[in-house]
Amino acid sequence: MSSIIKVDTIQNAAGGVPTAGDLGLNITGTVLQVVSATKTDTATTSSETFGEISGLSVSITPTSTTSKVLVSFNIHLAMATANWGGFVKLRRNTTDILIGDVAGSREQVSTSFYMVSNNQFVNSVGNQILDNPASTSALSYNLQWRTQASSVAMLLNKNGSDSDSSSIPRLASTITAMEIAG
Repeated sequence: MSSIIKVDTIQNAAGGVPTAGDLGLNITGTVLQVVSATKTDTATTSSETFGEISGLSVSITPTSTTSKVLVSFNIHLAMATANWGGFVKLRRNTTDILIGDVAGSREQVSTSFYMVSNNQFVNSVGNQILDNPASTSALSYNLQWRTQASSVAMLLNKNGSDSDSSSIPRLASTITAMEIAG
């Protein structure tokens, strides 16, 4: 014998839409939503001050304060001159995250890279963090970058000479945020 229950709506005791937890379901660790941004065009900075990389930010609104947000990025960087480098920071709204502890005057960054010799090469730079924002407000995750010296340009999605040689491909950079049920 089988039973069928049909209802128009289910509400919690307060009259709102029930969560999985209200219904006795354990969804811990489940991916609830995914947002991603891809930047296919190129960009350049010669600034020694951190600035946002236009087009590499995502917004996500967690459904619960117990949710975590897994943020990952993979970007493609080069220097216009060999033997120079640059720095990248990941931010949640206006707060730097995934950065090292303060130690003297050393830079706190999410990742860095250094062009050892030939500026024709492009470095794939990435990182990820399981962030615990404890929020149900809209969150913006974005990347900032700066060059080691203002006299040397740092390039995104292209090689250091900006050559259109068929042996040096143009690349796309991405940032992705996934809400994980807590």
